[in-house]
Amino acid sequence: MKKPNTEDPMAEARKALTNMREAMAKMYDLDLSDESKTIEEAVEEQILSGEETTDGEKLSRFAEFLTDLAAKDAEEKLEALKGEGKNAPPEPESEPEPEQDSEPVQKQEQKQGMEIEGIDIKAAPPLLTKDALVLSLKIRTWGNWARVPESKIETDADKKRIKTRKKKLDCKEVAEIEAFVGGLRIWLYSRTVKGVLRPGLYLANRSQVVEINEWLKEQRDAFNTLVEKLIQSYEKRVEESKAALGSLFDESDYPSVEEVRSQYGIEWYWMDFSAMRPPESLLESAPEVYREEAEKAERRTTIVEKSVTKSLREDAAKVFRKLADALEPTTADGKKRRIHESTLNAVVEFMETFGPRNFGNDDQLAAVLGKASRLLNGVNIELVRKDDKLRSSLHEQFAEIAANVERLSIEATETMRAFAFDDV
Repeated sequence: MKKPNTEDPMAEARKALTNMREAMAKMYDLDLSDESKTIEEAVEEQILSGEETTDGEKLSRFAEFLTDLAAKDAEEKLEALKGEGKNAPPEPESEPEPEQDSEPVQKQEQKQGMEIEGIDIKAAPPLLTKDALVLSLKIRTWGNWARVPESKIETDADKKRIKTRKKKLDCKEVAEIEAFVGGLRIWLYSRTVKGVLRPGLYLANRSQVVEINEWLKEQRDAFNTLVEKLIQSYEKRVEESKAALGSLFDESDYPSVEEVRSQYGIEWYWMDFSAMRPPESLLESAPEVYREEAEKAERRTTIVEKSVTKSLREDAAKVFRKLADALEPTTADGKKRRIHESTLNAVVEFMETFGPRNFGNDDQLAAVLGKASRLLNGVNIELVRKDDKLRSSLHEQFAEIAANVERLSIEATETMRAFAFDDV
């Protein structure tokens, strides 16, 4: 039974935040003694420190915690590579430029210039205990950052307060791998539900397993090809770093070619979500234990269902807000705003993949997606770019949709918080 709230709301919020920071510090071995430091900053600091990046397991764990940041940065990295005239890896979601003919490695659902057809949002929602599988994915990469020794830092400040890092290799091969990993996660996010279990686990619909599994095999091959490109040029890149880093170059930062190759890899396996329930054999041998574990499993299932709703609403809020902003006809300085097809495709893809992922049976979000689907039916990117009246109308309506989904997202967060503290 929930206890009456007798504390000041702000004090309760600060207490919850403190508890959360302490839990994250313990779980990820973070230094959060400085209250002004965000969790993301602490994780990044841990990843980029020379002490941690040699540990592939830990790096993968931290990288999972920062998946949102990796996904957000992936498109920028790819664009930077193209801007420098380098060979960028296949783009999973970024729209191809008109002069490009190459297909991305990832399956592109919405071809350039094609009209958007009606999307059925009303399909019966999947059942978590029947239709859900769990994907455990681990992506291993070599740590490309190292801490600069205090002896190399020239300053009159207290060196214990300064943490400076260096980039071991600054080359297109490493940048391509980083961008590829970001793109891989973006595609996977659109087919699964992330963040509802522990880091590295993704909730997927049983009906999508074959597609995802085959796609992962293709991505593993493409990833290994990029790694081999790095291996072939590794010794040359080390020499370049030796010249570029000067006195900061440390040969011990650069393992052998064989060791670098061994630190890269993509591995995964599938589990049945129903395995979270206690085995039926326990019902006879230890009925009391079975009942206790069944109650725990029931609560875990409810938490996951609510987490799915929260996660999907947050993702929907992002894609709809991005589309609404992109549809605004002009920028602040009066110039015509450019709208990328990838922005429109992201909304379409979310709507197309929502049904199989709707393990929380979110009727409210489904209703909003139904409205969005009707608005986009028969629309294509060229029509939006050329028809100012259509664009203005869509901007107004999708701004309203984005605001509604953002409200739903906040409600889901509050529901999760209330549920989590229900037994406190």
